[in-house]
Amino acid sequence: MEFLLLDYDTLVKSKLHESFYVKSADYLGLDIIDFKNRFKRAMKRYEQDFVREDKELSFTDFAQHYLDLSKRDSEKLSAYYSKYREIRINTYVLSRALRYGVPVSAIANAMDVYPLMEIMLYGLPVDSVTLSCVVGYRMPAEEIYEEALEGRDPSSVGFYSDDVLYRKGAERVGLRVLRL
Repeated sequence: MEFLLLDYDTLVKSKLHESFYVKSADYLGLDIIDFKNRFKRAMKRYEQDFVREDKELSFTDFAQHYLDLSKRDSEKLSAYYSKYREIRINTYVLSRALRYGVPVSAIANAMDVYPLMEIMLYGLPVDSVTLSCVVGYRMPAEEIYEEALEGRDPSSVGFYSDDVLYRKGAERVGLRVLRL
C-alpha cells in the first residue's frame, strides 16, 4: 500500500483515542501518566506474546494479565473499553500507516472548510484533504474518490472507513478497502 485514504469522521475518531487513557485512568482511580505508560508497556508485551502467534485474548484477560489489574477492575475496564473499540481500530490503522511512512489523506463530506480548521486544531497527521464542497460531490460518489487519488493507481491505495456506503463507493473506484 503506497497511500492511505480515510474518511474524515474516521480520522477524527482516531484522535479521540487519547481520551481513552484519561477516562480509563479516572474510571479506575489511577494516575493518568502511570496508566498510559502501563498500558503502552502492556500492549508491547501482548504483541510479543499473542499477536505474532495470531492468538486472541479477551480484554478482561489482557487487563488482568498485562496491566496487573484485579479481576474486578479488569472486568470494569473491559466494559468501559468495549465502547472505545471502534476508536482503537481507527487509531491502529492510522498509526500503522504513519509508522511505515505511508502518506495519509482524508475525504470530508463537508459544506465548508471546517474540517481543515479541525485538522490544524487537533494536529491530525494528513498530507491532504479532499472536501466535498470544493469537488462538488459527496461520498460515496466515485468522483470524490477519484479527486482524492490525485492521479494514483487505485489498487495501490488503501481506504479505511467505518461507514459501509463509503467503503462500497471506494470499492467501485478500485481502492483497496481495508477491513479489520
